Amino acid sequence: MTIFELVKKAVLEVTDIDHTEITPSKKIEEIGITSLDFVYIQVTLMSELGIDVDLGNFTLNELSTIEDFIGFIEENS
Repeated sequence: MTIFELVKKAVLEVTDIDHTEITPSKKIEEIGITSLDFVYIQVTLMSELGIDVDLGNFTLNELSTIEDFIGFIEENS
């Protein structure tokens, strides 16, 4: 499973958004993810990928799209 597929799966677990709407270019604010949802998504990814992401480097304001978030995970793992 790719990081995008894992992110999409985690987003679907915490939102009511239709799965077809989740694309790499989708703006995070359009999905309606709260900061607690984001922490859940991060923890899920860390568990699924077996990586350790420094949550101290994470700022929701710096990320505007799903693709930005995936880049953050790749750069910080």
